[in-house]
Amino acid sequence: MAFDFNSDQDSNDSNSDSKTAGRNENWKSDAFINLALPKEGGKTGKIGFCGLKMNKADHADLIKFLREGGDEAVKRFKELLIIDFQMADGSTSGKFTL
Repeated sequence: MAFDFNSDQDSNDSNSDSKTAGRNENWKSDAFINLALPKEGGKTGKIGFCGLKMNKADHADLIKFLREGGDEAVKRFKELLIIDFQMADGSTSGKFTL
């Protein structure tokens, strides 16, 4: 399973009707990591996503890694992924180790 970072759509334009969309496009992501769980009948159900932006150095590194590395990069990403459930906001710092 690979992520499609090469689609014609460069960003999420679902908020294009918002009043600020024409003035400030900083809210747009350049790539997405979708989160899904298996459902009955071999289907999947999307439970969320992570928006990545090229203007954030760590995000840009991750986008490049996944775009250029194909299925092997996605496999490595999944091996490195840390899932943490919290009821309140938290913060992290530092660079990703890919």
